[in-house]
Amino acid sequence: MLIDDLRKEKEERSSNANLPLAQMTGRGRTLFAWNKAMRASRDEQELVMLGEVTMKHQSQNGERRVEMTTDKLVAAMSSLQHMQGAHLTGGQKMQIEKIDAWGNVQISDGRLTIAAKDLHYAGKEKVVLLEGTSDKPVYVDEHNQPRPMRALQVKWQLSTGAWEVLKPIHSN
Repeated sequence: MLIDDLRKEKEERSSNANLPLAQMTGRGRTLFAWNKAMRASRDEQELVMLGEVTMKHQSQNGERRVEMTTDKLVAAMSSLQHMQGAHLTGGQKMQIEKIDAWGNVQISDGRLTIAAKDLHYAGKEKVVLLEGTSDKPVYVDEHNQPRPMRALQVKWQLSTGAWEVLKPIHSN
């Protein structure tokens, strides 16, 4: 399924436009693929995809690309009434407001690699919550940093780019 958000970029968005999740929820083209099931609910304003879900986003100018994979993805969108088959063209109000990804979350954009069990993105707050387990902790590798971060739960404030470890990994 392809979602086009062809509205012009706003100048004020440029401060966090280089952040991967901002890229995935911003203007441009977003391609979703899955191998089990997909449900689009206009009433609930959400898309639910199951089975090896891939979400690829390319900015309008083609400069930024980011990819996320997961087992299950739920995307709450403010406007699904423009959906025509497997193609959605965004009007003035189309916006991904919330993303929940469950199981084997992987995000990469060439400058950042994230692995987590689950991901929860809140658009209004511009916050991403990443969750892991003791066997598979959250892994964040900002390629310009000396070493990757690992924790059980991490909060990512997209508006500032700040990372906060909410639950560290405790060793015995």
